[in-house]
Amino acid sequence: MSDNEERKKRLEEAFPWWAEGKAKHGWTMKVELRRGAKEIRRGGILLALEHDPAKDGVSIDVDMPGATKEQEDAVIAWAKAEYGPLL
Repeated sequence: MSDNEERKKRLEEAFPWWAEGKAKHGWTMKVELRRGAKEIRRGGILLALEHDPAKDGVSIDVDMPGATKEQEDAVIAWAKAEYGPLL
């Protein structure tokens, strides 16, 4: 089982109503991990990109029509806890 499949399973275990909302209303969640970088230039020429941990982040976009604010907040908090350690 892939990491994403395992995460989907944990999401459905944490929130039994997620599967129903996804089936009935087409709920989606998109998570994007951003790895920060800064440019190293000399004389206007890009020499390298260097990792900048201060610019690392997680972008979470949920589309949950018909969901309550509490449901959306719970899913976002879960995603932050689940994906944050990957940075």
